[in-house]
Amino acid sequence: MKKIFMTIVFGLMLSISASAGQIYGSLTYKGRPLAKVQFNLKCNGEQYGTNGWTDDYGAYRISVPNGKCTFTLYYGNPHPTAEVYSSNDPLRYDFELVVENGVYKLQRR
Repeated sequence: MKKIFMTIVFGLMLSISASAGQIYGSLTYKGRPLAKVQFNLKCNGEQYGTNGWTDDYGAYRISVPNGKCTFTLYYGNPHPTAEVYSSNDPLRYDFELVVENGVYKLQRR
């Protein structure tokens, strides 16, 4: 019985540590969808979505581990970034790409 209990506890611990959430949203520039642009997220030192691209409507969707992440858009130089958070529930982050002093920035809508 003790062996079964320990197996269940170990399985629950693995599922909690491996929990992931979904981040999704859209990107626009000057009010228009930012289509076919590469992005990624860095969470807990790991890169996710290195081959991620927005679709024809500027939408994106990716699963990442729970916690604080950095969203990077491969547009302009330096690449604009924004902090996002992931949880067990899907979270939406819509961004507008803006230019401030000649530098691209992501502004949350």
